[in-house]
Amino acid sequence: MRTLLHRHLAWGVALGLLLVLIVVVALSFTSSDRSAGGAGIGRMLGPSPEPVTIRGSAQTPMTVGALMPLNLSLDNPNEFALTIDNITVTVLDVEAPRADADHPCSAVDFEVRHLKGRVGLTLAADSNDNLSELLVPLGSWPAVGMLNRPVNQDGCKESLLTLGYEASGVRVRR
Repeated sequence: MRTLLHRHLAWGVALGLLLVLIVVVALSFTSSDRSAGGAGIGRMLGPSPEPVTIRGSAQTPMTVGALMPLNLSLDNPNEFALTIDNITVTVLDVEAPRADADHPCSAVDFEVRHLKGRVGLTLAADSNDNLSELLVPLGSWPAVGMLNRPVNQDGCKESLLTLGYEASGVRVRR
């Protein structure tokens, strides 16, 4: 019975869970190495750079117990290159229309994986590239997934997630 429930839950989540990632996080550079408006962290080197925006969305439906890689897009509107040294992912909000007191659904039902390994991504001046174009291996991409918890997770069917991305980096010196 438990295996049948897990199979139905996996299919229900795979077919019904629509993952929407709404993300516009700026990579801001400040002289004091602190976050600007909750955005990225970095150091100012020269004129104030424009924010780098990071966007991403899931390409396939989520299944229980599996992480879905996120091929993030990074937009550098500046006239100089930037090196990104870190990108983290956070579940900001879970909108779960099927959740109720007996079938809750919240951020604890999901897991995220940050960009793995030593990053050092160089964004060319005035460019928009995604992780695959930057030749980041698929296994290193940030990812999101639904945990396979030992409780009924039917409340998470058809959920919408809002993810936030935070990055840090520096201007490339010539």
